[in-house]
Amino acid sequence: MSQDDELRQEQRLNCHETTFIEVVSGTVAEYQPSKIVICNTLDVSANGLQVSMDQKLQIGAIHQLSIQLDQPDERFHLVAEVKWCQPSDDESEFVMGLALFESEDTDIERWKESIATRFA
Repeated sequence: MSQDDELRQEQRLNCHETTFIEVVSGTVAEYQPSKIVICNTLDVSANGLQVSMDQKLQIGAIHQLSIQLDQPDERFHLVAEVKWCQPSDDESEFVMGLALFESEDTDIERWKESIATRFA
């Protein structure tokens, strides 16, 4: 049983959706652009997701992200905390568990509705 299986509190959908994670926030004062990493989900739920990417994120870090669904064609802007991180089975990437935040100015309610519809 994997660490992820032990922490699951809700049903998840196995899906591979394109995800954009802001790993460095840009600053106007220092004229630094944001750094965005593109990765894919392995599974999703109303309150979290599991992603695979080529770099490790710090556990406890909070990131803005966007998830692009193919069917239906929708994009969700969300905020998530890195709960765990481990190398993939072949150690070519990192697999991470992200917990979504209930946050204003995000699409969390629309996300939850979309996930509920996909389970129906």
